[in-house]
Amino acid sequence: MKKKDLNILFIGNSHTYFNDMPLMVKRRADDGGFNCRVTMLAHPNWFLSQHAEEPEARFNILYGKYDYVVLQEHAHPFGPEEEFLDAAITLNKMIREAGSTPIIYECWAKEDEPEL
Repeated sequence: MKKKDLNILFIGNSHTYFNDMPLMVKRRADDGGFNCRVTMLAHPNWFLSQHAEEPEARFNILYGKYDYVVLQEHAHPFGPEEEFLDAAITLNKMIREAGSTPIIYECWAKEDEPEL
């Protein structure tokens, strides 16, 4: 049986790279019969608004031929909602223009500070 190729870009911060989220997803996809390739753009403490302004993110989204682009916003504290929405809209437009599907990876709230 021929495996389906799957190409995924992760854009985020330490919540994406600390536990190697891209590798965990790759392993699950490979186990599920996919030939999965992952790429990660992640910088400590970055917000999506910073990625939306970064040429590296734009280039990867538009020319990486990704099936999915996973977006992860800063957490603890979550940034200004309007900035997040503006960045998500900007990135989503690029992702859709490239023929990819956007996915939001939402982090958990801190148990002792759920409002953050």
